[in-house]
Amino acid sequence: MLDNEYNVQTKLEMLPHQLSRWVEGPKEQIDQLPWRYGMMRTEDLDGRLVALFSSPPRVEFLRRKVPGHSVSHYSVGQ
Repeated sequence: MLDNEYNVQTKLEMLPHQLSRWVEGPKEQIDQLPWRYGMMRTEDLDGRLVALFSSPPRVEFLRRKVPGHSVSHYSVGQ
């Protein structure tokens, strides 16, 4: 793709993440979470925070680390 248009080679690599969850809570606390080691911060099309996790224990880690946050399989519409 990019090779034909821009004459650059690309390599597609899979990320290790298996699970995604919507995360809601105070922005200051969310910004302090350890966004590394199996957790990646992303957004959905509506701009809501979606966390990607490498394993179920990482989801539980987030729940224990900041119990005031909502971590759910489903997003509540805006």
